[in-house]
Amino acid sequence: EDGNTHIYGVAAKVITRDADFNVDGIQLGHTEKATVTSLSSGWANYNNNTSNAPQLRRYGKVVSLTGTLTNTASVTVNTSHVKVFTIPSGYRPSQDVLVLCQGSGANEFVLQVKTNGDVYFGRYGTSSFTSIAANQWFPFHACWVMD
Repeated sequence: EDGNTHIYGVAAKVITRDADFNVDGIQLGHTEKATVTSLSSGWANYNNNTSNAPQLRRYGKVVSLTGTLTNTASVTVNTSHVKVFTIPSGYRPSQDVLVLCQGSGANEFVLQVKTNGDVYFGRYGTSSFTSIAANQWFPFHACWVMD
């Protein structure tokens, strides 16, 4: 039955009809999902496959971002990061997130998620920055906790 209950001394509200479970205002039992469908010019889902589109999943106050993109034209990604897409409100971090990701070959890049939701790629290369030929592989995954 829906209602308030106490679990180990913590006030909790259980809403079974929606499979929601809240503890101290933090949603634990229901996952919210979103797919980023609008990419910046010069970027596409890897292999033009929608299953590679950036996916967001929020479980309580924890958010994960996963996807695989490709650049449709040659691009230089160095210390000036390139904006790739924007994530919707409700999934944005309370502080910037930086994650080192593996790209094509031995190349690495930095994924940066800004507090305004803008997502950037930067610092592409192995030991120095390099121009990136078209149709390279950019897989990424990041997690953060929202305030």
